[in-house]
Amino acid sequence: MTERGGRISRVNPATGVVTPLLTISEVVSNNEGGLLGMVLHPDFSTIPQVFVVYDYNNGSNYREKVVRYTYNGTTLTNPMILLDNIAASSIHNGSRCWITPDLKLFITTGDASNQIASAKYFGIEWKSVAD
Repeated sequence: MTERGGRISRVNPATGVVTPLLTISEVVSNNEGGLLGMVLHPDFSTIPQVFVVYDYNNGSNYREKVVRYTYNGTTLTNPMILLDNIAASSIHNGSRCWITPDLKLFITTGDASNQIASAKYFGIEWKSVAD
């Protein structure tokens, strides 16, 4: 599970015990922003990858990025930035992520306080999870 402040934990569904895995120090939780989305690789038992979307400060700019981690059984390691410098804001911020059956990772974002731009399509092409 994720917390907007940057903590990622594992919850045991049988006992409810919460085990912290990682706190991403770069995460900035500014009003509606922070650590906003997470998805596990569809074949997590053999490919233990975790994809997260979070907000951070890039100099004086509030931005969002997509990062892939590897779960080693106790923590998340080997962060790899997949997409960076996405517009963010303290309001109208958000992200959901999912992986399709053909292993393409999709994310949604809020309009980052720019309602006019939200009506436009800004397609970004990049590799699938399998690449």
